[in-house]
Amino acid sequence: MSIRTFVAVPVPLEVTRPLAAFAGKVGPEAGRIRWVDPESMHLTLFFLGDVVEDRVPIIEEALERAAAGVRPFTARLDELGAFPDLERPRVIWVGISEGAQQLGELKEAVDGVLEPLGFEPDRRPFHPHLTLGRVKKAGRRGAVAGAASRWNLPAGSWTVDRLVFYQSTLTRKGAIYQQLAAPRLGRGGG
Repeated sequence: MSIRTFVAVPVPLEVTRPLAAFAGKVGPEAGRIRWVDPESMHLTLFFLGDVVEDRVPIIEEALERAAAGVRPFTARLDELGAFPDLERPRVIWVGISEGAQQLGELKEAVDGVLEPLGFEPDRRPFHPHLTLGRVKKAGRRGAVAGAASRWNLPAGSWTVDRLVFYQSTLTRKGAIYQQLAAPRLGRGGG
């Protein structure tokens, strides 16, 4: 049997909870947006997709090696943005300023241990971000940009001290995440 999995950096609720206020600033003219529950927000490093359950222990060991080589560090929220842009967004996100380089190094370490196991890393440039919402049906051009200009991003920082190997189960109400392993940075322990 296989399970859907990914590797991410968890973000504490005290950092993500204030971000949910942005949804209240965006009116219906912005279209239909599925907002991410603050309890589910994370920084994705590697999406593995469907994995045979027998391979989970091997992946966990590899992630422990990746985590052991990176020291804990501070990450700080930066700016509100969107892919492809705020005028016609498909994904609305908050970027990371402080800690972006270390997150890149952590991603490289994860890529480096998973590629020999047959998982192909994403070769696009890595832009660490927290997804706030996904636009399901586009609305008026510039509506999200207007809301963004009237909103003050809450200052949020935290210590990145572990990464998490998650199982993701898709449901009608969205994905449900279950932690499979959480190796600590700089130690390699679980």
